[in-house]
Amino acid sequence: MHSRVYNSYLFTFSFIVFLDFSIKMSELSSYREVGTELVPLRNSFLLPTSKLDDQKFEFIFLLDISGSMAGAAIDLAKRALLLFLHSLPEDCYFNVITFESRYSCFFPSSVKYSQHYLDVAKQRVSALDGRGGTELYQPLTYVYSQPQIKGYLTQIFTITDGDVSAPAAVLDLVASKVKHSRSFALGIGSDVDRHLVTGIAENGGGLSEFVTYSEMIESKILNQLKLALKPALLKPIRVESESRLLPAAEETYAYLY
Repeated sequence: MHSRVYNSYLFTFSFIVFLDFSIKMSELSSYREVGTELVPLRNSFLLPTSKLDDQKFEFIFLLDISGSMAGAAIDLAKRALLLFLHSLPEDCYFNVITFESRYSCFFPSSVKYSQHYLDVAKQRVSALDGRGGTELYQPLTYVYSQPQIKGYLTQIFTITDGDVSAPAAVLDLVASKVKHSRSFALGIGSDVDRHLVTGIAENGGGLSEFVTYSEMIESKILNQLKLALKPALLKPIRVESESRLLPAAEETYAYLY
């Protein structure tokens, strides 16, 4: 990418670039400016598709069962969680962690997805109800402290109304662990804390969605899961100047590959 001099003035800009990582890093400089956007110039030098097709995942679901979720909210959250669980790919690991004033794991560690463990999880989901406070920081810290499964990328889904203690600390924690895993968030109900839910996804490189009691939630759930299954293909990077595009891309590429 060529530098430009505009007289003696310094121009700064900020935009989001979505990098398609099927392109080699050596070709990332093959961008041209079209208006205010940078458009990738495609070429034939692609990464082996098998590297992407063979990607495997561990899914961690953090489910808010606090007092603010009692009633219709917890029913909607449970419905969303069950849809997630029924839609997971066969060759994956998963676990469910519920949180209120304390947190509890369905399994001591993530288990290989199977009909048996799916049935166990469904039974436990059906017995859940809302109670207690809303402490998300501790279960997140626990998730990040666990050893990752070799060959599997960790994807974290937080299902909550967002009424948590210390929301700023939660967002800082997610941002600090973005190289550990990818974080998604599903906001429940009409009184959801949109700042927290959106912030978890933005800081964690994932996607946020919001569901209410009178809508069909299936498309939003599957939209999140679809993106989670393709973490190496599309990653948002905020670029403050042209000179930051290639270094930011290289940093992300090194993490993903």
